[in-house]
Order: sequence, then structure tokens, then C-alpha cells
Amino acid sequence: MRTVSLDKKAGTPAQPERLARLTRHLCARLLDLGAASPELERVSQEEGSLTARFPGRRAEELAQRLREHGVLCTGEGERVCFHIPEELPFEDLDYVWGCLFQILSE
Repeated sequence: MRTVSLDKKAGTPAQPERLARLTRHLCARLLDLGAASPELERVSQEEGSLTARFPGRRAEELAQRLREHGVLCTGEGERVCFHIPEELPFEDLDYVWGCLFQILSE
């Protein structure tokens, strides 16, 4: 099973422009979920982090379902947090989108 770790804050990036592109990519993919698109509360391209609310979903439950697919993120209350490491392949973010699409379609 593939593992995508988006659960740990990173330090100062060596390639800030790459981290910004990864962050924008995940942001765009999340907004491409159609009616299930989350409300993006905080997006930091400098830190490579996103905080989102998925209306009608508990964040802890959603984070647990993502873990079942090998996607590690944090969930607390209504917010799911994704922390992107700068070395992460763009394809892993597409995988995260696919997992979310599947989970939110159930």
C-alpha cells in the first residue's frame, strides 16, 4: 500500500518555490471535488500547509478513513490539516485527491 505522509510540519524549505507549487496543486485538487469540495480555511505556500473543513464530516473520522488508504494527516474538530513535505511527488497529491473522492462519494 502507498503511504503519503502529510501529518508533520516541516522546517524551513530548501526549495520554497517547489513547496509553493505543491501547495497550490493540492489546493486546486481539493477544490476539484465538486459538491464535496472543502472550505479552505488556511493555506500557507511558505509552510506547505492547508487547513480545510469538509461540511457534514467530522475531521477525525475523515483523517481515520484517509489513514486506511495510507494517507496520513491530522484531524481535529471540524478541521483536517495537511502538511506537505517539499520532496513529495506531485503524483502523491493526486493519490490523496483520489482517496478523498472515493471516501466522500460513499
